[in-house]
Amino acid sequence: MVFMQPEDNINIFEVFGFYYDKMIDWETRLRNEGPFFKEIVAANGVSRVLDVGCGTGRHAIMFAQWGLDVTAIDPSGEMIEKAGENAKTASAVVKLYQMGADGLGQLNQKFDMVTCLGNSLAHIREKEVLVATIQEFYDCLENNGILIIQMRNYDKVFLNRERYMPLNVYRDHREEVLFLRMTDLISDEQVQFNILVFQREKDGEWKFNVLSEPLTPWRRHDLLAVMAEVGFKNIETYGNYKKRAWSKEESNDLIIMAEKS
Repeated sequence: MVFMQPEDNINIFEVFGFYYDKMIDWETRLRNEGPFFKEIVAANGVSRVLDVGCGTGRHAIMFAQWGLDVTAIDPSGEMIEKAGENAKTASAVVKLYQMGADGLGQLNQKFDMVTCLGNSLAHIREKEVLVATIQEFYDCLENNGILIIQMRNYDKVFLNRERYMPLNVYRDHREEVLFLRMTDLISDEQVQFNILVFQREKDGEWKFNVLSEPLTPWRRHDLLAVMAEVGFKNIETYGNYKKRAWSKEESNDLIIMAEKS
């Protein structure tokens, strides 16, 4: 068996659409997360949804399969292309746009619910941009509309100096792929997120890529302060999609739900 040297480091967004659906067990994930969103949709009469940072479109497709009017955006053309393929395979109607949150005004539409999941806000480097992004969310919501944000719990990551996330494995008849995710804690204001992708193809040959991206580890207090400043009310935080109380020391996730006043 030959072990290949790594290819040149690649910008995570240029290729990650190819890997992302292999790294995540979407059937299990959506089965776990779906009831949380379904309850919110029913309780708030949601009919129009915007998914910001939609990635390969899995949540947006789930919402569309519930009969909702769904728009999804992502700055990565690779991700939007993959989301389109996934929507077509699922026979789901999702309006897809390659854009960042700073382009939301171009949509000329109000939504009942805005979601920003998958730690997407960590890709924002500056506080002013974070404030502007949350303001964009607020502006494109209907009155009493709902915003849902999901982030890693960086309070816990820094408290415990956590570097490694669980190993993810993908196998089919053609290949085996191992995903090792690591976080380098550069400073209180920056982390480097790395994904080591080990891929064994049908001929038994191994190769690997290193995908890296600098992230900003926004903590709970950072996000709550900005959301209150922008004007959101009834802000609630959870530690998982079962609505377990958020814990700085124990929760892996930070889930925030808020209402436009």
